[in-house]
Amino acid sequence: MTEPEIDFTADQKGKTNILPEPETKQDKIFYFLFDQGEQTAERLVEIGELTDKNAFAQLKNRNKENFVVSRKDGALSYYDISNEIREKIQLQINQRKNQIEEDNREKLKEQIEEEKSENKILEIKKLISDHKCFKRKENSIYLDFQELSELSPSIFLELTEHPEETIKNFEIALRDFSFENMPLRFSNFSEILESKAIENLRSIDIDKLQLIKARVSSLSDVRPQIINIKFECPSCGTLISISQLEKRIREPVRCSCGRRGGFKPSSKELIDRAKCELQDLGDLTESPQTREISSFVKDHLTESKELSKFNPGSEVKVLCVLKSVENTAGGYKNTSLDLYLDVLEGEPFEEIIDLDSFDEEEIKQFKELSAKISNENSLNEIRESFAPDIIGNESPKETLILKQAQGRGRKNKSNILFISDPGLAKSRLVKKYHSLMPGSSYVSGSGSSAVGLTATVEKKEEGWILKPGVLPTTKEDSIIDEFNLTPEEDRGKLQEGMSEGQITINKASIHSKLKVSCGIIACANPLNGIFDEKEDLVKQFNIPPQLLNRFDAIFKIQDTKNSLEDKKIARQMLLRSEDRIEQKYNDEFLKRFFLYVRNQPEPTYSNEVMEYIPEKYAIIRESQRKMCEPHKVNARFVEAVERFAKAMAKLKFNKQVLKKDVDFVIEILGNTYLNLDEVEDLRK
Repeated sequence: MTEPEIDFTADQKGKTNILPEPETKQDKIFYFLFDQGEQTAERLVEIGELTDKNAFAQLKNRNKENFVVSRKDGALSYYDISNEIREKIQLQINQRKNQIEEDNREKLKEQIEEEKSENKILEIKKLISDHKCFKRKENSIYLDFQELSELSPSIFLELTEHPEETIKNFEIALRDFSFENMPLRFSNFSEILESKAIENLRSIDIDKLQLIKARVSSLSDVRPQIINIKFECPSCGTLISISQLEKRIREPVRCSCGRRGGFKPSSKELIDRAKCELQDLGDLTESPQTREISSFVKDHLTESKELSKFNPGSEVKVLCVLKSVENTAGGYKNTSLDLYLDVLEGEPFEEIIDLDSFDEEEIKQFKELSAKISNENSLNEIRESFAPDIIGNESPKETLILKQAQGRGRKNKSNILFISDPGLAKSRLVKKYHSLMPGSSYVSGSGSSAVGLTATVEKKEEGWILKPGVLPTTKEDSIIDEFNLTPEEDRGKLQEGMSEGQITINKASIHSKLKVSCGIIACANPLNGIFDEKEDLVKQFNIPPQLLNRFDAIFKIQDTKNSLEDKKIARQMLLRSEDRIEQKYNDEFLKRFFLYVRNQPEPTYSNEVMEYIPEKYAIIRESQRKMCEPHKVNARFVEAVERFAKAMAKLKFNKQVLKKDVDFVIEILGNTYLNLDEVEDLRK
């Protein structure tokens, strides 16, 4: 196919007939003089459709610098345009020529692309007719990425490099099979595409297919959105289609007939759309700063069932196209571009640990450590390496080690509270836990607003949006320092999150329930600065009873005066300052070991243990009744024993919980606020 040429004949070359029709009488005269050269006043009156020679004289006097008298023939004067006007018109002609040439090149490109597209559509139709790659499910057509990559690598490559154009070809091909009213969906994309972190998106990725694993941080109302407007040209009636990607409506710059401006909207194309903010998952990125990006779900993805996948706090795998839009911050266009994601598909994301990723040597070391724990029925072997810079605190350390081994899911996670005088290393202890637990979060109750811990609703330009806080967005454990200083308005939501596993939000147009799947490890200092053993905990720490009741273990860490212990603590502090503390198992080993343990199958209970735990629980309750003590032990104690005993069994790589696991856990819990040392029958 050869490039078409512009037909400029000798007598037309440089003429104004390729310019738009002149709109003023003056321009008509200018164009005529440019083409024909000098003319009499009578001829120019005729060309400019003026009333008489006086009208031409007035026009000439108003534009003296633009007209010249080229010659005189007796009393008859001949007029022409100035060189400046001639140069301006010539420039317009040259620009118009270039534009026509460019338009012809674009038409040629479009013809070539149309031919290519037709060939691709034929290949897609063959896949559909052979019942390959495309499958009907309910009221949708699903494209299987895995099959497409195997059966048609060329189309698969086109889909990844030019997704919007290729998806359009899919939709055209599907019309011939009576599927045009069914939305095109996508399956098995996460198995074949490599995911990318939001922080790693670059200009080279714009307009290409992306797989993003992220957490939803906010979701707006569903609103109608204009995506395309057709404008009518008043001069020639041509309909000009303009995609609407920015906040302000874009209008055509010019029509093919040459007209500029004054275009009238003829029709609008609308879709339902909701905006959600996605943020990188902390354990999938190396950056300490969590990056966010605006994303848009539309059409069938805004239906209730599909939109629920994008509830704030949810972790999703998103198939999307990275798009760019001009930055108009400050009221003017900048050279920098804003990025956003056009979401094509989303599905819940649950990271699965591949146990085969651990090498044989690692597993051998893990089993050796587990065997020592099992043989001794204690955590001494590992406890000395868990926060070795902190002297004492054996039971708190062992409890945190057990918690590291607990399985995923809220029902398997314990809540632990540490209360003490300031300066007794409880914050260092829980920070060590945080460093060893991927997917955990660390916040301060005193520095958190309502959105900081739970959730809030905010009014934005796109409507009301729900913003989840730390609890709904934390996958493993949320560590809250200065827990007793949590804002009052947060405590009701905290209690609901700890007891029901959800936070209910009813405000403005937002009615939602955010899932809470994390456990809580909290620290608190007494309000008056000194812990009093005889004083009520509620009064000392300003923590309501209903919140205290949600903790499986409450440890009282006190500053005891013991010269031997004081010397050990002081010596350890000096060794820590010089980085000379010995550690049998380093933090990286412990991190990998706990990860391996957490992903072991959950142990079960034998019939013997099923009878043993209730028996112990009844003994404790009866003992406290005889001592006329308030019942600190309630049914939550059974849940605590269950969770911690399973964790102990997992540390031993046992498939069943044993009686000695239960005994070990009860001994640890006896050192908590429950104070079970005086229950003699427990030792029988």
